[in-house]
Amino acid sequence: MRYLTENDFKGAISAGTLTLLRGTADANLAAAETNAISELDPLSIRYDIDAELAKTSTDRNTVMIRIMISLTVYWLYNTVMDVEIPERVSDNYKAAIRDIELFAAGKKATSLTAKTDSTTGETVTRFEYGFDAKRSNNPFN
Repeated sequence: MRYLTENDFKGAISAGTLTLLRGTADANLAAAETNAISELDPLSIRYDIDAELAKTSTDRNTVMIRIMISLTVYWLYNTVMDVEIPERVSDNYKAAIRDIELFAAGKKATSLTAKTDSTTGETVTRFEYGFDAKRSNNPFN
């Protein structure tokens, strides 16, 4: 696995089910994690997803771990018949996708690492709230 560890799956999927679904030489598990990473693409506009995925051990963001677990378990269950996928797995997947959409739109706060300019070090990610054009205080404009 590229980002997740086997320990991360505790509480999300039973050890027996994980063993059953992971496939020969963890092929299904690796493919599921790759698919989960592809779902993070909308976040790459505002956040440094490559830096987040490069983190290891306790440096990893707990929000990213939660989202990745939900997405990976969902994709892992796609290796079995639809009727065998627990409803909670689908619900967790939908919640993770909703969070990704809200984070990407800047409508929900997150502790993910914002993108920065490589030369100035300034945050590239800018959030604008409201819909009115900026006002001028000059009454003669």
